[in-house]
Amino acid sequence: MSKLCSLLLPVFTIFTFFTGYADAAALYSIANPRFSGFVDRENNYKAINPASNGEISRKRLKDGLLYFSVTIIGSRQTFEYLEEHRHLELEVVIWADGKQKDSVQIGMTTRDWDEERTRLRYELDNLGFFTWRTYMNTKKIWYSEIELVLRDDNKTFVAPSGYSGSYRAEVELVP
Repeated sequence: MSKLCSLLLPVFTIFTFFTGYADAAALYSIANPRFSGFVDRENNYKAINPASNGEISRKRLKDGLLYFSVTIIGSRQTFEYLEEHRHLELEVVIWADGKQKDSVQIGMTTRDWDEERTRLRYELDNLGFFTWRTYMNTKKIWYSEIELVLRDDNKTFVAPSGYSGSYRAEVELVP
């Protein structure tokens, strides 16, 4: 048994390196990842017609767009990063039916940081963390399944707080 383990360990190490499944510390975590038919920015990024049981009907999508909203949960380390870099990336890699199709940035821009710094500092000082809501949408709705992989500025995979392992937000599109 120990010979088998010693043979598999290098293979697992290489797999972990190339796939990103190692437990590297991300700059932040996320909460409330949600697919929906629309996101109401005026109402605290409320998800309208959210997916249910991992699926969403194409008929419920506003203007033929699939929306994804998420809350970034930042720590003191995240805030210090923001103070130095003045932006916070959240890269969303879009996979459709198992093939990578696109990548978009939906994190905090320099302008967002300039406008929200005081509020974020207040939350951090009073709660020990801060939150930032963001969203994206895609027209890639004619596939049967959409998967999203989330990465931070360091290309480290981002997951919900308390989640261990590789995280992908997934939804099945139905008629």
